[in-house]
Amino acid sequence: MIQLSSLAVMVVCEDGTRRKFEFDELQSRLYKSCLSCGINDSTLAEDITLSVEYVLKKISSGEYVFTVSEINSFVVKMLEDAGYPEIAGDFIRQNKIQKIDIKPDFSLVSGIVHKHLAVDGEELESIARKVISSCDILKIDKGSPSLIIELARYYRERNFELKTSGFNTPPIRSGSPWCVKTDEIVFSLSPDAKMLGSENILSVKNVSRLFPAVKIDLRLFEAARFYSLDKPLTELALLPCFRACAAGISEISDVSEKLYGDFLAGNGVSGHEAGLRVFLRICDAAAFSDAYLDIKWPESGKCLNDMGALLVSMVDREISMRSLN
Repeated sequence: MIQLSSLAVMVVCEDGTRRKFEFDELQSRLYKSCLSCGINDSTLAEDITLSVEYVLKKISSGEYVFTVSEINSFVVKMLEDAGYPEIAGDFIRQNKIQKIDIKPDFSLVSGIVHKHLAVDGEELESIARKVISSCDILKIDKGSPSLIIELARYYRERNFELKTSGFNTPPIRSGSPWCVKTDEIVFSLSPDAKMLGSENILSVKNVSRLFPAVKIDLRLFEAARFYSLDKPLTELALLPCFRACAAGISEISDVSEKLYGDFLAGNGVSGHEAGLRVFLRICDAAAFSDAYLDIKWPESGKCLNDMGALLVSMVDREISMRSLN
């Protein structure tokens, strides 16, 4: 199954302008907070940002527009839930995040529900009154906008959740941020898959406890060099190279899931499906375009996305293509 991460998440800035969600910008802010707390590990910031992007795209489907403050608040909640309150506190200070609570007033509730769920008329009135009734039963005289939205989504019978439990991740506390380390994955691979790694064609990162996922980097320039591909490239010429890469991606994913399952079992988690999301990134777009395509980067973006789609179609599992760089 092909699942390309191409839908743009739109963000409303404080000055009212709109822009696309910028992965690197949020990762940079998170890394700054990690450094302030004595954690010099860029992959932790990457994992948090990747999980944020994943959920935003899952909720958005290209229709929802988020505010910067919503995204910041979501990041803080994820950090707190994952056991990183010190990073959450620093992120709040550096980004000047203010927590806002509102009274469950009909006009305020209906305004929030209309904005975020795009409902109106009788449906809007019905949902708003149910939310207010729930707050009254629970004796909530003030609540966060996110609480109002979650209650509204529940009554609308929509299965969207802005919380880390939506990842179906078991709550494991550990001194290490990793469930599975790269060395463990590579050690368990076949000689053919290890060869793709030694030739710098495929590489895999640690599986994070915060956002368990398989993150694989593909270097098309190295693949083309190793398989002696000539310019200009044709789809037929790419097939043998892509078959080997697809087999390697599949094996890395399977091995990672097996090791993740062993990690869960070792931590007393039973009956939990050890499924991992798989993310693939082409990380040498400019070098490959310059050497093997008639189109220079970034104009070659569409061509490379098509190549990525072809490769993903050759892997018998769901894979998300990350942004090219």
